[in-house]
Amino acid sequence: MKQFFIALLAFAALSVAEPHTHDGFFMNYAVGAGYQNFEFKHIVGSKSASIEGVSSEFSLKLGRAINPEMIVHVTLFDVENTNELSFDGESYPIEGVNSMFIGIGATHYTETNFFTSVSIGYTQTHFATEAQIDFRDKNHGFGFEASIGKEWWCGEEWGFGGAIALTYIRNPKKGYNASAYGINFMLSLTYN
Repeated sequence: MKQFFIALLAFAALSVAEPHTHDGFFMNYAVGAGYQNFEFKHIVGSKSASIEGVSSEFSLKLGRAINPEMIVHVTLFDVENTNELSFDGESYPIEGVNSMFIGIGATHYTETNFFTSVSIGYTQTHFATEAQIDFRDKNHGFGFEASIGKEWWCGEEWGFGGAIALTYIRNPKKGYNASAYGINFMLSLTYN
C-alpha cells in the first residue's frame, strides 16, 4: 500500500497543470444519495426478492487529461442500500446491499465546465439478511456508471460541483440473476 501512495504522489508531481485548465493529473471525489432498486430472481421457479428506496453512493476517479476536454481514469464507486427486503410477501430488516465497482472511464468537459462521464467495469455485491434466501455472500458481475454535471473553479486547480449519476449493476449466476439500477444526486470535489 505504501508503494501505491508513493507512485501516486510521483505521478501527481509529474503532472503539473496550468490554472483553470483540465490538464495533468486528475482526481475526482463525489458523494451523494438517491434511489436504488436491487432485485434478484431465481431462474428456476418464480421467486424474486427486491430492495428499493434511498441509497448512498461514493465515487473516486483517478486519471490524467489527454487533452483539455478529455480525461481518462480509473473509477471506483460504492452504492449502499439499507431498505427492507421484500421476499415471498414478507418484509425483512437487512444490514444492507453493498455493491462495489472498479473500472475504467472517460470524462468530457466543455469550456464552461459542464461534464459528462461514463465508466464500465467489474462489480462485487455483498448481501446480508436474516431471510432464508439462497443468495451467495459475494457475487461478481459487471457495472456501468454515467453522470452529467457542472463544476465551478474554487482555486487554481480545484473545482466543486454537482452531478446526477446513473448506475447499473448486473451479477448473473447459475440459477438466478441479480441486478440493480439507481439514480443519485452527487456533490463533487475535483483536482486537475
